Amino acid sequence: MTLTTTNRLTRTNGCSRRLGLVLCLLAAAVGGCKEDLPPKEVAAVNVAVQIIEPLPELHETIRLHGITQPNRIVRVAAEVAGRVEEVLVEEGANIDCGEPNNVIVRLNTDLLQAELDRYRSEAQFNQRDYERLQAAHEKGVATQMEVDLARMKYETARAMERSAATTRERCTIRAPIRGTLNRLPVEKGEYLQPGTPVAEIVDLETIKVAIDVPERHAHFLKLQDRAVVHVTQGQDSSFVGKISSSASWPTPAPLRRTWR
Repeated sequence: MTLTTTNRLTRTNGCSRRLGLVLCLLAAAVGGCKEDLPPKEVAAVNVAVQIIEPLPELHETIRLHGITQPNRIVRVAAEVAGRVEEVLVEEGANIDCGEPNNVIVRLNTDLLQAELDRYRSEAQFNQRDYERLQAAHEKGVATQMEVDLARMKYETARAMERSAATTRERCTIRAPIRGTLNRLPVEKGEYLQPGTPVAEIVDLETIKVAIDVPERHAHFLKLQDRAVVHVTQGQDSSFVGKISSSASWPTPAPLRRTWR
């Protein structure tokens, strides 16, 4: 039993030596192959460096369609009743707001002038009567009540005179602003009542652009923001303006809500 065991150990050691020799040869072969390969070259990469900085604001352009309007539209009406005596301007003419170039229409003043003359005469008579009674009161001849009554009559007559003079002055219808006479719907000989439209004056020195802004864009637009207006009718041109006003409540529309 002992010999048999020894022979087996001897054969086992011999196999181990042969296996170790084979592994050493393989390791040497692999090592030799690695030494024979040329070294790999690393390709150069171009690197661009850019500094990222936050923008103070992001500009966004909103394109909308609008309509041009005059800066102001003033509709002039008659303040007193009367017949049109004279029409001094024509439609489309430029008119000033300073005298004497601001007269549009003159009404007949015959009746008003007669009324003014009557009140003026009454005021002058009552003034002389008041002065006589006041002198008599100082001498003890007239009472204080008589003086006060004469003074009341005089002041009433003066007030009626001023009222008649103002009514006569309003027979001359003047332009309240400088602009272009857009409409003149009266003719010479017509009789006007208080409130009858006489003229329509438009101020074209400054042009406004009315734009309906969709509700989703309305909060981006602020007063005094810069706006560029492109006019496409006739010769194309562009103007720079500012947002001057904004509606406080949206305008209901059939399909959407807009702000003007």
